Amino acid sequence: MRVTQSLLYRSGSDALQSQYQELRSVEEQTVSGQRLNRPSDDPSAVYRHMMYSADLSSVESLMRTTSFASERLQLGEANIDSIHETLLDAEDLALQYGNSYVEGDPDIMAAASTSALAFFEDILNNLNESLDEIPLFSGGRTIDPYNKVDVEVPDVLLRNNSEGDFVDVSSQYAVTLGEDFASTDIPLSYKIAYQADDGSFDVDVNGVVQEGVAVTENDDGTLTWDLGDGVTLTAQASPETADVLYFQVVPSYQGGQADRAIQSLNGRTLSGNVTADELVNGVGGEQNMFVALSGLRGALLRGDTEEVQAWVEELQTATQQVSDLQGVTGIRTNQVDAVYETLETDEAALTEVQALNTEADLFDLLSSLEQVTQSLEVIASTEREVMNTSLLDFF
Repeated sequence: MRVTQSLLYRSGSDALQSQYQELRSVEEQTVSGQRLNRPSDDPSAVYRHMMYSADLSSVESLMRTTSFASERLQLGEANIDSIHETLLDAEDLALQYGNSYVEGDPDIMAAASTSALAFFEDILNNLNESLDEIPLFSGGRTIDPYNKVDVEVPDVLLRNNSEGDFVDVSSQYAVTLGEDFASTDIPLSYKIAYQADDGSFDVDVNGVVQEGVAVTENDDGTLTWDLGDGVTLTAQASPETADVLYFQVVPSYQGGQADRAIQSLNGRTLSGNVTADELVNGVGGEQNMFVALSGLRGALLRGDTEEVQAWVEELQTATQQVSDLQGVTGIRTNQVDAVYETLETDEAALTEVQALNTEADLFDLLSSLEQVTQSLEVIASTEREVMNTSLLDFF
């Protein structure tokens, strides 16, 4: 009989301990609000929670990347808008001073040239803009002081007798910047008038004239003129009578050929900002905006209204190129913003699923608490009966 009583007691005691553990678990869930407080609570649910956490972390990382990219694109868009407005102002300046009524007043024209230089410097500053020390446009332009490796001569243009539109003759003429080239007055605008009687050139650099630059005939039949300051001009053959050549020495592009791509969903990428090279030269390289601005400044310094008027078309082409890139940048900004909104939706969905996987349900907790409480009462009552033995039961 004692053995039976002992077994009943131990069985009841174990049942009580089990119910107390269940009660503590329910109370812990009630306090924490979480259904999972340790891996043993539900191993499969804990595994799902880890997977949701990894996915959520990835989405949050992409959101940070996309948010930063959107900020870069929006700032780039603002800078491109500023460049576009500056070029429109340059067009207005060329139209205003390309009229004959200001001809013969070099002081007025020279004063206007400071505006053209200001436009150049303003655009240069916009191109060199950076965000968190990262260039907006995949590398900027060079800054003072300039030397040979920092500048270039994009093309050589020709107007017959200083009349008509510019014609690109770069295939016939080449400009070389020697090792001793150095100038702080960038951009440089060269106007070279051919003197057929002696084969020399009259050279005007930013309004400063040098007459009678002599020609040198090379062994290969080409002709070379030393224009001073380490600059030489080589021609395949003698120019035609009354030919006037023009070229500009402007900052050369120092950045990469593509902006940093933006990581998107499912391993895909989106294009970043357009490059400074695309802004300055256009996507097809049709017109270098610095050439147009430098030419405008040089024409104003020379007091040549016809030359000023000739640069209007070049400025219009540069403006159109930037306008096209405004549309490209706007589309890219909208794409990145759309991706960010999608990521926000994914984040909210993952957060909700993760919460449902781990959060305790109030009604389930109340039901479990009621069941555990009733079980404890029944087991405790039974245990009292087992322990309430008489001396007769003991014997």
